[in-house]
Amino acid sequence: MVIFYYLATYQLITEALQLQYRGFKKYFGEIFNIVDMVSIMLSVSVMSMMLRNFNFPDGFGSVEEIDMRTTVGISFSIFLLWIELIFYLRPIPGKNT
Repeated sequence: MVIFYYLATYQLITEALQLQYRGFKKYFGEIFNIVDMVSIMLSVSVMSMMLRNFNFPDGFGSVEEIDMRTTVGISFSIFLLWIELIFYLRPIPGKNT
C-alpha cells in the first residue's frame, strides 16, 4: 500500500519535471503524456476508494456490497494502460526492422 503511493508520487514528480522541461503546449501535445497523467490520477483515486472499505482485522471481509464506481474505475485504468502498451509496441515509421 505504501509502495503504491510512493511509486505514484514518483511518477507524478517525473511527469511534472517533463512538463516543466518541455512546456505546457509541447507536453500536452502528445497523447502519451495525457494518458500517463490520467492513468496515474485514476489509479490513485481507485486505490483510495478501495482503502475506504478495508479493515485490518478482516481485510475486505466486512464489505457487504460491491461499489460499481470502483469496478468501473479499475476496468478503465487497466484499459488505459493496455492502450498505452499497444501504442508503445507499434512499429516506428521510418525505422528498418
